[in-house]
Order: sequence, then C-alpha cells, then structure tokens
Amino acid sequence: MQHMDYMNILVLNLVSNYINVFIFLCIQLIDYKKPSSKKTITNKSNQQIWKKANQFATPIIIHTNNDLGHTEYKPKLVILKRPEEEKIKQKLKTEKMAAERPVKALEDKVKDYEEAKRKIFEKFEDIEHNKTKNQ
Repeated sequence: MQHMDYMNILVLNLVSNYINVFIFLCIQLIDYKKPSSKKTITNKSNQQIWKKANQFATPIIIHTNNDLGHTEYKPKLVILKRPEEEKIKQKLKTEKMAAERPVKALEDKVKDYEEAKRKIFEKFEDIEHNKTKNQ
C-alpha cells in the first residue's frame, strides 16, 4: 500500500512540473513582442559596418631594457680539425704495417686457396655421407 502512495506522489509531482512549464511558456508567448520593422538595414549602413570591421589598430611594441643582467647569447663557431702531426703519424704507421706484412708469392697464394677449398668441400662431403648413411 505504501508503494502505491509513493507512486501517486511521484506522478503528481511530475504532472505539476509539466503544468508549471506549460504556464511559463504561455506567459512567454503572451509577452513576446515582434521586432519593430522601423530599423531597416541599408547599403550605407552595411558599408559603415564593413569599414569598422576592416579598420585595425596598429600594434603597440613595448621595448624592454635588455641591460638588466640579461645578455644576448651568441654561440661561438669553431671548426674542429685533427692536427697535421697526427695525420702524418697515422700515415707512417699504416705504411710501416704494410711493409712488415710478408708478401706471398703467387705459388703460396694458390696453395693456400687450394687448402681452404679442400677443407670446405670435405665438410660438405661429410654431411652428404651422413645423410646417405642415415637413410
């Protein structure tokens, strides 16, 4: 029974709110006045409006005193180079290393190449041999 009472109260509150809004809107409609047609916008008034809109004020530049402990930063441009002495030392070192390296004769180079080739092919032959053996 109490539940019904609460429901009735809620419904009554809603209805009264809707009635209040309806009355408010009716009063607004009654008080509404149409804008007077006395004011007409002419071409001349449009031109005045555009002139005002296109006018701009010159900006005001405020100069501050830069001598108050503030100096402008100017970076120093420095081109870095290695000293010429270092270049000469490096060149001599590379020449010395090249001179110390033993120069092989063509026969020795061919012999080393054949040895390296033989080692590589032996590895592949072992792999192929193991594959055929496992099958």
